[in-house]
Amino acid sequence: MNARIQRTRSSLAAAITKNVALRGAKGLNLTALAKTSGISRATIHNHIRSEKDLAEIVWEAELAQIKPLLMASTAEKLMFELATYIAEHEAINGIRKVDPEFLVRIHHQIISMPERISEPLANRLLELNLSSDLVTIETLVRWLTSWMWDPGDAASRQAGAEIVAAGLRLDARL
Repeated sequence: MNARIQRTRSSLAAAITKNVALRGAKGLNLTALAKTSGISRATIHNHIRSEKDLAEIVWEAELAQIKPLLMASTAEKLMFELATYIAEHEAINGIRKVDPEFLVRIHHQIISMPERISEPLANRLLELNLSSDLVTIETLVRWLTSWMWDPGDAASRQAGAEIVAAGLRLDARL
């Protein structure tokens, strides 16, 4: 993908995040995205022709943000960093307040598409000598997405991260 297209897609992802944080699903119309991003409606239409295209732009941006978190040095830090990213995510926090039904749809999409994050996550778990089978990854994705609904505080995320990391270590030994 050339640099110009990548910049446009990054700008669209930022506009999508901002708009859904403020208005939920209602923030996903062409006019609102054009106003927030400064990109013409025609250009937006060229990049987003379907809900799948929109999801792809968001996934690209989110994975770019998540990949550095995967380099955490310990299982506890990895789990804590990922849980905190989700719990403090601008769009998720906004959607939870203004459009919880839309958050349900997003949650179901994430749960039904774990392969988008499962490969990099499984690879990192293997590097940390932890369990990384498909059931483990699916369970981990479900635990992480639970922070979408109740972001809790840093102490509760840390405690949860320690428990999950201990379970991953134990499972790897079996």
